[in-house]
Amino acid sequence: MLHQLQKLMANLELSERQDYDPWEFCFAFKEFDGAPTNTAEQKDAQEFLNLLFDRLETALKGTSRQRLLQSVFGGQSCNQLVCSECGKLKNKLEDFNNLSLTVKDIKGVHESL
Repeated sequence: MLHQLQKLMANLELSERQDYDPWEFCFAFKEFDGAPTNTAEQKDAQEFLNLLFDRLETALKGTSRQRLLQSVFGGQSCNQLVCSECGKLKNKLEDFNNLSLTVKDIKGVHESL
């Protein structure tokens, strides 16, 4: 799968073509049952991204690139709880690889953050 993803990205970046057939990547990117990805089935983009990141993290574990996804796509969000009685603050940091943002009636990404 890593080789096919590298090949796909290299073709998109370096080729003068406007398209690339991802069939080989889809064949290498197996479903939970071991079957190749069904390209006729529509999936949620965020669900696919989470699955791809999970498989990439697993494939890169134990290598010099095991923190690659976190260093490129990762960040931390801070959830802050304020006690309504005493006003004491409690901060909880959580790692993330992607964020869900509100888009309805929003003019831009910064406004949604």
